[in-house]
Amino acid sequence: MGSRSKISSVLCRLMELASAAIVAGIVGAYLYKIDDANQNAGPRIVYAEALAGISLFFSIAYLPPVTYSFYGFFIDFSLFICWMVAFGLLEDVSITFSSTPPRGNMKLRIH
Repeated sequence: MGSRSKISSVLCRLMELASAAIVAGIVGAYLYKIDDANQNAGPRIVYAEALAGISLFFSIAYLPPVTYSFYGFFIDFSLFICWMVAFGLLEDVSITFSSTPPRGNMKLRIH
């Protein structure tokens, strides 16, 4: 691997790591709000959080620019397909807040 290839590989892995961490944080905050409302999270939310954890693991594992990181393409492509499925499943999940009930009560809408 040339030096440009190694640098671009590390930069792409860092972007993957940052993206997975952001999604894990957002979904984790959502899970916290669902727990406060004493509601069930549903399998779509759990799938997205698990996928974020798996992506974090593989982005850290393939971060060093060594020879075997090229073989991570197949895992990256599989994770890409899984992310597309997760974003499609999370398209219409939302929490709505109502100002009339006491503070902390939420109406949860999951289709």
